[in-house]
Amino acid sequence: MSSAPDSRPTSVLEAKAPDFSLAEAEGIAKQFFGVSGSTRPLVSERDQNFHLLSGDGREYVLKIANPAEDPAVLDFQTKGLLHIARVNPELPVPHLVATAEGAPSCVVEGADGRRFITRLLSYLPGGLLGDAQPSRALMRDVGASAARLGQALRGFFHPAARPELLWDLTQAPSLRERIHYIESPDLRRKVEGVLDRLAEQVLPALEGMRAQVIHNDVSCNNTLVDGDRVVGVIDFGDMIHAPLVCDLAVPICELIVEVDDPFGTAMDIMAGYCAVEPLNADEIAVVFDLVAARTAMTITVAAWRVADHPENRAYITAGFDEYSTMFGWLLDRKSDFFHACLRNACSLPTSPNAPRVAAWLSGHAAEIGPLFDRDFAPIRKRVLSAEQIAEMGSDAGRDSGALFDVIDVGFHPHGAPGCGADTAGGASESGALHLGTDLLARPGCAIHAPLAGVVQRLDPVESKPGLRDLILEHDVSDGVCFYTCYGNLAEAELGGLQLGDSVEKGGPIGRVSDCGAPIHFQILTDLLEVSGGFPRVCDPSKWDVWCDLSPDPNAILAIPQEAFAAQEDDI
Repeated sequence: MSSAPDSRPTSVLEAKAPDFSLAEAEGIAKQFFGVSGSTRPLVSERDQNFHLLSGDGREYVLKIANPAEDPAVLDFQTKGLLHIARVNPELPVPHLVATAEGAPSCVVEGADGRRFITRLLSYLPGGLLGDAQPSRALMRDVGASAARLGQALRGFFHPAARPELLWDLTQAPSLRERIHYIESPDLRRKVEGVLDRLAEQVLPALEGMRAQVIHNDVSCNNTLVDGDRVVGVIDFGDMIHAPLVCDLAVPICELIVEVDDPFGTAMDIMAGYCAVEPLNADEIAVVFDLVAARTAMTITVAAWRVADHPENRAYITAGFDEYSTMFGWLLDRKSDFFHACLRNACSLPTSPNAPRVAAWLSGHAAEIGPLFDRDFAPIRKRVLSAEQIAEMGSDAGRDSGALFDVIDVGFHPHGAPGCGADTAGGASESGALHLGTDLLARPGCAIHAPLAGVVQRLDPVESKPGLRDLILEHDVSDGVCFYTCYGNLAEAELGGLQLGDSVEKGGPIGRVSDCGAPIHFQILTDLLEVSGGFPRVCDPSKWDVWCDLSPDPNAILAIPQEAFAAQEDDI
């Protein structure tokens, strides 16, 4: 057996990968590990891997490392696998097979004179995660598997645990010098912005978070599955000492590409992880930025590598367009709702403010005034469906003249099926649920502020000329702050209200428009980063997320519970 190599190229991504034939690989396995069998190649970006089927039916992976790999880093990976085998032998990770001399690896020489550190590992059966049909159960198990692997690596360290690794998120800002390889100016600008934010805001925050050795690459190509279960995690080549939360960036980044509900997929991965290893609020807060940074790294490295390694173009550029599309989608939706979804997945309040708001509203009900001229208790009221609200608010409904002979106010409550428009947190659908309460009253009916507040937003209603959405900010006491939204107010009846104006409790804030559009009333515990009109309905799958962001408006409206009972007569 030759001695370890003493000189290496500077980068494993720039060095030529090993190029052994099948026959040579079989010879290496027999000579150094005493295993005879047939081989077939396995896909690898920078190393050379073979699947080895021995004569007695056992299966192995022969890993021939890139000559640019630091022997100390390979020793780090080897010692990591040995540590996991001692701490949790049940974890489905490869087990090292010793050489005939009892060593965990050997060094072989190629025909070109280069020398390669070589290891033989147990083969794990299973299909690639990237080829599997995604399901919620599988996504949760991906998260749980990453967490269990992190727990097994806790307590392990090695002098080479902080290599200069391209896929280390904490070193990602160094890729700015390579973003010129990205051809699209718009994509290049977005990548640059994400990397700058990582350097200026995220990395300083990570310095105070839990750090340890992590796998760092629980990816579609390194995770083996059987049905809805993860049955193996392989390839420890990107293992590194880093903030624990960085381990989530890879699976979330890869698995939200080309799925119908990226938010839901991310939530399932997070829920599986936190069920095994709970994350704290500060760790959850940086996940969006880490996912965005990992995606920016993927795009940049692919653009750079294509020019240097045209022979490996298909492998390098696989999914490039899909990642670029997802990257734009992710940035367009900002971080706030993504963060809210992840908090919910980890059993934390969607909005950190929500429990305080709920407690204040519950304890100060007597201090809240009516929305109309009088309380809801004595007036005639009726639950209406979304279809009835739409019909009765139309010209035909108003012309009938019969509606307000029967009731004073019709209402469509919080959580009831709404229309398919303005759906929050995902694609709209006919089963979208109502985030506020719609109130159908006589045109011209005055609307009052139930609490003192300040005008925070005053937005025109899209496709409804003459109507405005008003949002009041209520800074009530003890640091509790929330917002109330009044949708479809008559613009001409706003009394000159402007942004920043103070409104007294009981003060007039508008009227029902002459067109009879229902007033949409909604409580908001967080404005998120919504630049246009705040969403009024949500995808049912995100109801638990939005319940904290838009709690039941009846905490302010105080409509008696008996009014919610079904009515048999037809208005």
